[in-house]
Amino acid sequence: MDISIIIPVYNSEKYLKECLDSALSQTVKEKEIICIDDGSTDNSPQILQEFQELYKEIHVKQQENQGAGVARNTGLHMAKGKYVCFLDADDYYLENTALERMIWTCEKQNVQVCGGLQKVRRGCGEIESDGLLRELCTGHPEGVEINFFDYQNDYNFTNYIFLLEIIKKYKICFPSYRRYEDPPFCLNVLLKA
Repeated sequence: MDISIIIPVYNSEKYLKECLDSALSQTVKEKEIICIDDGSTDNSPQILQEFQELYKEIHVKQQENQGAGVARNTGLHMAKGKYVCFLDADDYYLENTALERMIWTCEKQNVQVCGGLQKVRRGCGEIESDGLLRELCTGHPEGVEINFFDYQNDYNFTNYIFLLEIIKKYKICFPSYRRYEDPPFCLNVLLKA
């Protein structure tokens, strides 16, 4: 298994289909999509069930509402991929080669964490690119290594893939916060990597 995509889901019916379609469309040959329904009260569980019945890559686990951190930890325990990544249920990949390119970069550069560049769709539908990091990478199609201490970016961790082995080796997990649980996780992985 190349990669496990972990998606915590809580009352996300408005965005969930687009999220799942974007994960399914990733060109990575061997992927699993682990969806943790964190006690949704809308139609999210029905949408997840429909997708699970249609696609063998999708695995759904239901749990009581405990927050995204606990849901992501549940997904980490289930993950079988060499790499792992996280996608929020209201996010999606704009490019279907995003994960394949990050895996290729990790393998080629022998690194344990790789981050892609972010694009954001604004309310008016306009897509906006992340300027600073994009400028650093201009002219380097294979990517560049940057020092975290110079360019701290512990938010938007959905742009990253992580070697699952390092997470398991050091027993890194998400704190059980309901918000902003991603920066501590990301920092801990980056420090060990």
